Amino acid sequence: MRGLPGYKLPELKACIVANLTAAKLTNAAVRCIGIAINTAALDEAAALELLRRTEAEFCLPTVDPVRSGVSAIVDQLTGTTAVVAS
Repeated sequence: MRGLPGYKLPELKACIVANLTAAKLTNAAVRCIGIAINTAALDEAAALELLRRTEAEFCLPTVDPVRSGVSAIVDQLTGTTAVVAS
């Protein structure tokens, strides 16, 4: 999401809830299986920490698709692995 002048970015939890609410209009079984974050503005250490914290908070695989790929989300989708919050 891009910030807009005069508008605060919504909390990630609120975004997930809003998207799931909209998706349930057409698929009652929809679920969130992962989170993708653009960490391009962060150095490597800060990016990894943000991804780690977000994954622990939501108990969902959390990746930067460019920096780390999407295999953790694909694994979650296919049931190959389970995420355990630390």
